[in-house]
Amino acid sequence: MNSISMMEESVRTREVENYRLLSDVKRHLRQERLLRDIDDAFKHFGNLDETLNLLLTKINTHLSIDASSIYIHDSKKACMRSYCRLGFSNPPDLDISSTLEKYISKHIQDNALIQVPSLEKAREPAFRLIQKTENLHSFIGIPLFARGQLIGFLNMFTRSVYSPADEEIEFLKMVGTHTALAIDSTLMFS
Repeated sequence: MNSISMMEESVRTREVENYRLLSDVKRHLRQERLLRDIDDAFKHFGNLDETLNLLLTKINTHLSIDASSIYIHDSKKACMRSYCRLGFSNPPDLDISSTLEKYISKHIQDNALIQVPSLEKAREPAFRLIQKTENLHSFIGIPLFARGQLIGFLNMFTRSVYSPADEEIEFLKMVGTHTALAIDSTLMFS
């Protein structure tokens, strides 16, 4: 290989690395913007409905989520109840919601995400019904904890395959933490 070819290869290698670094910086800036937007959500509204709608709008937009919902934990009944939905085509089906709420309540543990890469192949009937009625493909669920207490659950659905890498899972956990704090603050001040 002559010196000109080696220099050209070196330039191409640096261009690829620079592109990768630029992509990483842009992704981190988008992530930071979402966390800032979530943190600001409770400052703009004293109303839980408005805060939840704003949170879901920001999350759907920034993360390219097709449909999402937030369940709020009812500590008196020790269960989850659907509180806010965004991006779904059909009105909520009470049977699906009830089954999904029970599934989520049963599987929440230590802030662990629930991932269902293919709703069509899921064991839980509620996921298969959601796939059939809404044409959604993947699910990620994030428990929402604030001050050491479970306050809710963030459900995110996509129409394409969505299986986040480890780094993205850590970011989704941060989204859950910030969302929980925004909801908790709104509940305290409303």
